[in-house]
Amino acid sequence: MRSILGSASVAASTLLLALVFLGMSPSIAPVGAQNVPQAIQQGGSDNELKDAYLELGGDEDDAAGHTWGQQAATNLRERFGTSRMDKVFFCGDMDVTKFEKFGMDVIVENQDVEDDLLKLGLEKPWITDHLGVWAEFEVKKG
Repeated sequence: MRSILGSASVAASTLLLALVFLGMSPSIAPVGAQNVPQAIQQGGSDNELKDAYLELGGDEDDAAGHTWGQQAATNLRERFGTSRMDKVFFCGDMDVTKFEKFGMDVIVENQDVEDDLLKLGLEKPWITDHLGVWAEFEVKKG
């Protein structure tokens, strides 16, 4: 799992460094929905932020784009369902070229932690109740 997370961090850092090098303000923000104003979550925005998943044709209400709940405790999933909490917003003169989710079914490797997680009602000892999101962008030459 380290290599997947490491690759995501390296790619995001590389993109941010590239934007700075090109004299652009970094304008990519991976965030959880709980930290995002409602207008942005619903696709509208006063600040011209675009949602990478939606820009590639994704649908806000399609379970295929959901990133929370699949790995939550069973009682939480039954109570709240699944949702698309984790998003990548961007703005500026660039196009999103790829969007992926990652991290499904990654479990802890420590027996004590595994036992504690299973006692909380998880089906498996997942490392998180969120899936990660990954987006790639093409910066337009201007």
